[in-house]
Amino acid sequence: CGECMACRRGLFNQCENLEEIGFSLNGAYAEYLVAKEKFCFKVDGLVDVYGSKERALEVASMIEPMAVAYNGVFTRGGGIEPGGHAVVFGAGPIGLSAISLLKTAGAAKIISFEPNKTRQALAREVGATDTMDPFEIWNKGGKISDYVMKLTKGVGAAMVVEATHDPNENIPEAVDMLMAGGTIAQIGITADTVALHPVYMQKKGANYHFAIGSSGHGTWPNVIRLIEAGRVDPSKYLTKCYHLEESIEAIKAASKAEGGKFVVTPNW
Repeated sequence: CGECMACRRGLFNQCENLEEIGFSLNGAYAEYLVAKEKFCFKVDGLVDVYGSKERALEVASMIEPMAVAYNGVFTRGGGIEPGGHAVVFGAGPIGLSAISLLKTAGAAKIISFEPNKTRQALAREVGATDTMDPFEIWNKGGKISDYVMKLTKGVGAAMVVEATHDPNENIPEAVDMLMAGGTIAQIGITADTVALHPVYMQKKGANYHFAIGSSGHGTWPNVIRLIEAGRVDPSKYLTKCYHLEESIEAIKAASKAEGGKFVVTPNW
């Protein structure tokens, strides 16, 4: 809104009067969409990367989830030093974006916890060095934090990204696998209360950052430039594009987690 205290401090994602296209304003399940100029970014550089205007626009739709991950990992979370290990819970569009960005940032090991086999494969394709279904460990009475500590030879994770809708099991494990001074970046959204023992985080000097949205701070232009430069390639998890009349089919496919991201292309 530009008027509330959050907006006046540059925290646009925390706007007290927030309105968003597709949420409180009419969305893009239509042939045409009216958007204010401040919401528009040039993506013509993607044509050179992907070969056609049509494909460039399809991939440009992936900027949003990657910008959400960028906001959580870098703007709010402060990023990692090159050579640090990272763990990402969830390999949906946000988790896959986070893996891509952490690889570009120089993370050493990137460990992805994701039960879906298709998404495990996508995680490896975009940069995860190790993938694991956490329930394979939990169902045997084990701790995935022990698994992480073994993989990192006792070093632990410099950053843990939580990108699921159910962090109740993940966050206590995240605290245990953090190295001293490590960071948890909470990007996944849940309505549940999560149990947390502050003393463990205090002893580690840990950081816990919360993120939502992707506005401001030059996030979108930064993501666009990363894609244009070939440093990240979100087309790897753009699983399928649907025409406007196939929107319901696209939503059903997305709800089944049958891949990465599903996109509706209204104009062709």
